[in-house]
Amino acid sequence: MCDAGNALCLMGNHELNAIYFHTRRGGQWLRRRGSKNVAMHQGTLDDFPDYENLGGEWQRIWLPWLKRLPFHLDLGGFRAVHAAWDREMIARIDGRTLADEEFLVAAADKGNSEGEALEALLKGIEVNLPAGISFVDHTGIVRTNMRARWWELPASGIGYDALVFPPNPQIPNHPVQGEAYAQIPGYPLDAGPIFFGHYFKPADAPLAPERANVACLDHSAAKNGPLVAYRWMGEAVIDPENYLTHENSPMEMATTIPTLPNKRPC
Repeated sequence: MCDAGNALCLMGNHELNAIYFHTRRGGQWLRRRGSKNVAMHQGTLDDFPDYENLGGEWQRIWLPWLKRLPFHLDLGGFRAVHAAWDREMIARIDGRTLADEEFLVAAADKGNSEGEALEALLKGIEVNLPAGISFVDHTGIVRTNMRARWWELPASGIGYDALVFPPNPQIPNHPVQGEAYAQIPGYPLDAGPIFFGHYFKPADAPLAPERANVACLDHSAAKNGPLVAYRWMGEAVIDPENYLTHENSPMEMATTIPTLPNKRPC
């Protein structure tokens, strides 16, 4: 679909992880091949049994294609990113791709400016929870940090339960610490609609935006939830009537998708 000009594709955190899983520098893999990381990537390894072969399909076609994926899209009327739109982080890496080997290696270090930017855009804004507070995520892993509602500049005095996204009853109403506020980039109320995924909203969550111009389209499709899309028709305010799922999308709609606007600089 991308090659035919019918679709655009974005880099996500799993694509990033796959690239690092298969990239070695200084005798070490950029993503450690421990049991947890191997298990997360096992489906791809199974699909490409010759993944170590430099002349095989994975190394020759798909890995280079993944490296060229953009980290964000600004299409004039709307924007898209995998996890979080942060103008400062976008400015750091604008115009770069992982096809640039020097950039790829620099971005693999979360302590670098490049790595910090990719963490924000592809994994979201994660804030540390106070000492002694943790929760179990959807994969069964105990977490001491949480994904935040990055598009809203939170009011002082709120609790972590009001800052977490998606809502999580495990997060207590403990006052948010000052350093967490500084991490939230916010998203202007008058900016074009922004669409993203990543967050595993509950499968039964209403098909509605998080705000008039902010919408997460991940309704846990990877965990048997609906595959959700939004049919943008040029509107500045996201309309719940334009949500589609794999269960309610008439075939004829595929023939009337509007032309995408020209990309503009961020």
